[in-house]
Amino acid sequence: MTAPRSPERIEYERQYRADNHARILERAREYRTLNRDKVNQSIARTKSKNPKKYLDAIKDWQRRHPEKNAEYNRGYRERHPDRAKEAGQKWRAANPEKVRAGVARWRATPNGKAQNKRRWCLKRGLGGVSTKEIAGRFDLFGDVCAYCARRCSTFHMDHLVAVAIGGKHEAENLVPACQRCNLSKHKKPWRAWFRAQPFYSRKRERFIELVCSCT
Repeated sequence: MTAPRSPERIEYERQYRADNHARILERAREYRTLNRDKVNQSIARTKSKNPKKYLDAIKDWQRRHPEKNAEYNRGYRERHPDRAKEAGQKWRAANPEKVRAGVARWRATPNGKAQNKRRWCLKRGLGGVSTKEIAGRFDLFGDVCAYCARRCSTFHMDHLVAVAIGGKHEAENLVPACQRCNLSKHKKPWRAWFRAQPFYSRKRERFIELVCSCT
């Protein structure tokens, strides 16, 4: 049986950890890399014997390292999209109240309010656009992004004047845009956004003004 540590020993160890924090972390990382199986087995034993303690430790780490946690979650979703999707569906099904509270918080943000306004306008039929009209808009711009002139395999139909700020859902307010430009522009005034881009072209700006009566 291990003898209890004296107060002096406890204080010494505490001071050592404080003075050698970076060194201890580096050695711990090296050990985990070289002994992956042992580490996983130890985690599994702790998780099995003390599930509450295990979860509390994870939550405490997430609370103290929000940026690292967000980075890890992004990486996990990229590496395992199917697992992440399934886990998300299970969590939402098991936590409907938390889901509703999260949606309510998002709707109160500027982006949430803009999205709500956009949906409200579209539901009330502020104009209608046929498939033929959309194809005509693609042809008009030569099947390239209206802003950066890139050719892409997939295009978005962008509201030149965003519905969230008063634009209409009609053909004259639609332009083909690559995903990068559409997501970057979002609901910003299109001229100010376009003129700030490295690919800005006065010629293209004039063409957009010519074919879009909403400008």
